[in-house]
Amino acid sequence: ARTSYRCSMIIRNTPHTHLTLIHYRGASLSFLSQYPGEDETLIPPMSYLEVTGEPVTMETDKGIVTCYPARINCNLKSQTMEQLEARRKTDLVAQEPYLKDEFERDFTPVQEALVAHRRTWEVESNMETIAQAE
Repeated sequence: ARTSYRCSMIIRNTPHTHLTLIHYRGASLSFLSQYPGEDETLIPPMSYLEVTGEPVTMETDKGIVTCYPARINCNLKSQTMEQLEARRKTDLVAQEPYLKDEFERDFTPVQEALVAHRRTWEVESNMETIAQAE
């Protein structure tokens, strides 16, 4: 069902700006509102508001108000955080055998290179010590 709500929002730091939402998704939270008489809507995650027409300016008892017609756009193909985390975990688990093989292949050559570098450094360090003693 199509629902139309009139929601108060602060847009561009202007307190007298209203957004009229026409949407197919979202939950009315008016019964929880601390502001009686205002409609509040909870929009789904990964949704955004799309302005659908020209703003209309009108004078009310609160002053001049600008109303922006808008609708909620919900990206139903986007994954939730839980889905993204589960996918990342699956990807990392799938990489494990390849990382293990890579480690086994590369560990010995890297270890040998580090040992050779350490020996070279020790020889150079000893030569500097001898040169300073003379």
